[in-house]
Amino acid sequence: YYPYKEIVSHITGFVNSENKGQYGIEMQYDKVLKGGEGKMEFEVTPSNKKTLIRKQDADKGKDIHLTLNISYQSILIEEMNKGVLKHNAKSASGIIMNPRTGSILAMGTVPSYDPNEFGSFSDRLYVNRVVTDLYEPGSIFKIIPIAAAIEEKFITMNDSIFCENGKYTFQSGRILSDHEEHGKISVQDIFAHSSNIGIAKIIDLIGDRTLYKYCRDFGIGTKVLIDLPNVEKGKLRPYKEWNSESGAIVAIGQEVSTTLLQMGVAYCSIANGGIMLSPKIIKTRSNPEIRREVISKNTAEKIRNAMEVAVLKGSAQNSKMSNYSIGGKTGTAQKII
Repeated sequence: YYPYKEIVSHITGFVNSENKGQYGIEMQYDKVLKGGEGKMEFEVTPSNKKTLIRKQDADKGKDIHLTLNISYQSILIEEMNKGVLKHNAKSASGIIMNPRTGSILAMGTVPSYDPNEFGSFSDRLYVNRVVTDLYEPGSIFKIIPIAAAIEEKFITMNDSIFCENGKYTFQSGRILSDHEEHGKISVQDIFAHSSNIGIAKIIDLIGDRTLYKYCRDFGIGTKVLIDLPNVEKGKLRPYKEWNSESGAIVAIGQEVSTTLLQMGVAYCSIANGGIMLSPKIIKTRSNPEIRREVISKNTAEKIRNAMEVAVLKGSAQNSKMSNYSIGGKTGTAQKII
């Protein structure tokens, strides 16, 4: 029985009618949760009298404790349901992580399903889109080229770049556009106002190979290690397959696909001072699992400051709150219908 019903169903999964774990933790740790079968051996006389001669008790399945905060989880699901309704969306996915431990405090997808009544729902709803669905992340990806350029000392946040008044033409004739027309603006404002042209010109400075290295360092195109099934690794094409425009296009979050979990891990690396941690969904007493240092504390701090500017006066002002210091980054998808 699942008391929280649809609130945590994408993480727990469910046990089917054949007593097998399906999806989520139920599938990932089916044998651990299930335990072992017991045995009873009888001696049976010709008159069908049974005498128990040997008994082996069943091994009780082990408990698994999750890192989730059920209050955060409930709020996340509620807010995503509101968003789907407001925007007439097909679905929404979200994740809340502690950047200093890697612990996942909330994770989910809506529409959801009740694991107690799983047979009443389409199997399409069973999937945890946070770890399985790939998408072009758009401008939330811009933390990576900015981090690369600052870490490698090609630019500072105060440097200025001419953003072509909103239209930039590649040598091939392809046009790159901005949402707003910008002239010469600082790197911090390029990030805060999410200028595609400014980012493309930063890639001209640092080079495609450096961008590719930092994409890999931030875990793009590699599988995130987490105790959940069906985790996708996304797609970052090998550097040798890039063309003359790929660096600029990847830097604005296109020609690359990620999962929401991957982007969550990348943003945690910015929030905690440059350290990539493996995300945790199962509560343990062990220390956070450090994967690597992706950028320095100094670079991470500069990007956090730029994210705060994005909320205070840039494209993420809808996230502003009077009582909290908020850092954010918007991302706009371009979809082929």
